[in-house]
Amino acid sequence: MGVITSVVGGLSQAGQYSAKKNLALVNGRAQKNAAYAQATSTEQAAKANLRTVAENMARMAGNRRRDMGAARNANAASGFTSDGSGSKAEEIANKVHTQEMADLARSGSTASMDAADAAITQRRQGDMALRAAEIEAQQYAAMAKASRTGAFMSALGGVVGAVGGAIDGYGRAEEFNKANAAAIAKGDVKAASLWRNGVLGGVYGADGGAGLLAASNPFTAAYAGDTWQRNLIGLFDKDNVYRN
Repeated sequence: MGVITSVVGGLSQAGQYSAKKNLALVNGRAQKNAAYAQATSTEQAAKANLRTVAENMARMAGNRRRDMGAARNANAASGFTSDGSGSKAEEIANKVHTQEMADLARSGSTASMDAADAAITQRRQGDMALRAAEIEAQQYAAMAKASRTGAFMSALGGVVGAVGGAIDGYGRAEEFNKANAAAIAKGDVKAASLWRNGVLGGVYGADGGAGLLAASNPFTAAYAGDTWQRNLIGLFDKDNVYRN
């Protein structure tokens, strides 16, 4: 029956849309969590790098003190004054190590800022992914609601159509029997069954009413087909009697 197809089809479609909505949210949250986890990992790696830089700078400072001290000791042993070539050696040692420390500090600072920017970008991407998923989920939720509404309207149309069709079928059979009373009495014509034609009219009416409303709903139209058109035409074709 068309009414059953329309109702079941609409509810089934609503269930599929609801499942897609939930899946979209799950995927969106997973993408956000992954992005945030990546950002945290980036920050932790940057902190570890800064600790390494600090340790290396401390070691370089020690090397500078050691080399400058060695230069001074060499000066004293050779008898050079602090104004001569011995002083120059100490100055060179200081300059080399200081430049190395400055380069390392600059490199560590740049890496730290790059990591901070990367973490911000990663979190922003996670937020955007979740927002896009929420928008998609809202669309699926709206489609699920429309499908459920379509199924409800199909059921309502089926009930109304069934009542109207049953009354019409019963009336047709009654009119047929009255119009052919003489022939029926002689046995030339078989009387129309009021019950049978009422039930058949109800079936036609249910399918017609449900299909008409289902076809008007874009989310359930695929389940309506075109049988409702034929049913409605048959329902209002007064020259046709259901028993025939």
